[in-house]
Amino acid sequence: MMRSVGYGMAVLAFVVAGTVTATPGAAQTVPPVDALREQFGRELPLLWRLDSFTLVPAASLATAPAEIKDAAAKETPANPAEKPVIQPFTAVVSLGTATYTVDSQRGPFTLLRPVAEQGTRKTLSGLAKSVQRDGRWTTRFGIQNNFALDTIGQPLDRFPGRTIVTGTPDATRLLAELDQSARQQTEAEAEIQRQLQEGLDRQMAAIRAEAQRIAADRAVIDQRAAALADLKRQLLEGDRTVRIATLEAALNGKDTALRAMAYSTALTGRDPVVANLALRSFLAQKKSLPVQLFATREVKDSESVLHNLGPLTLTIDRFDPLSGNLEGKMGAPGYSIALPGSAFGYLAQTELNVNTYGCTLQLRLSDVETLDGMFRCQTLPTLIARITLD
Repeated sequence: MMRSVGYGMAVLAFVVAGTVTATPGAAQTVPPVDALREQFGRELPLLWRLDSFTLVPAASLATAPAEIKDAAAKETPANPAEKPVIQPFTAVVSLGTATYTVDSQRGPFTLLRPVAEQGTRKTLSGLAKSVQRDGRWTTRFGIQNNFALDTIGQPLDRFPGRTIVTGTPDATRLLAELDQSARQQTEAEAEIQRQLQEGLDRQMAAIRAEAQRIAADRAVIDQRAAALADLKRQLLEGDRTVRIATLEAALNGKDTALRAMAYSTALTGRDPVVANLALRSFLAQKKSLPVQLFATREVKDSESVLHNLGPLTLTIDRFDPLSGNLEGKMGAPGYSIALPGSAFGYLAQTELNVNTYGCTLQLRLSDVETLDGMFRCQTLPTLIARITLD
């Protein structure tokens, strides 16, 4: 392969090209130009074709420029009688096929941008250094502007996958289809979100309307203590509809004391539906929950596992108040089986179940405003688990 040389610079580099055979019985002072042309054409990169090769008459070393003398001196032949012939040349080459480069990526398609058309011509210039040994010429070519062949791109068949050339009708059609598909997907997702929001708004509106109706039927609470007592009574007594509406009104209100009383009463009451709504409100407001772990005396090594496991944390990335589904991360740093990872769970009535790879957290609402249960991993002893609802 040829490499670039600085023509006219202080140092010239030559690359071994090949051997040219002289005509038998003839005393030739320069190698045959046809043979040089054929040899130069063979050494071109595969994308290029030789159109013309012009060789300037050979110059003797005595009259050559100083930089050529220096280059020749560094490559003194083994036989001092062998005198190199150094000749400037000019070659015109053309691309055998059109070339391209990557413009962008759209889905499974690679968009290509044209770089050069088939037949694009470049002019190369350099020096040919020839030495005759035993009637055979050995020639080396040095190219001054080899960079002219760089950044020329690649043929179409060199690019893997599904390709298409920008600016073509196919590319225009494809981009339009991809844009339309993206718009349709965005519109579909927006419609799903709108419908979900409308459903949530209707449910919340119905609860607010019920709470307003109940509030209108009751006398205004004059004293603070009476207000708290009345709220607790409504959450513990009456039908379920009243309890739900009362809880929703208290949790959505701005009265901190009423919210705390409603929350505590709902969690410690006997109505699982009301407790479930309180738990959903709690989970919807939390982003991270520390899980307390305790050893079980009956299980061997649970104390050691508890000490090495480290703090267990449940991170909530998304909680759907309607379905009770939960998404997030759960884990502790102590063991590989329990390392933090993606977690999925759900709240069913007053039970919270969360699963991650190899581990499960199962909790149930207690009478003391906690979620109590077990933390189990495939290769670890079972531990007692608790989440404090504060």
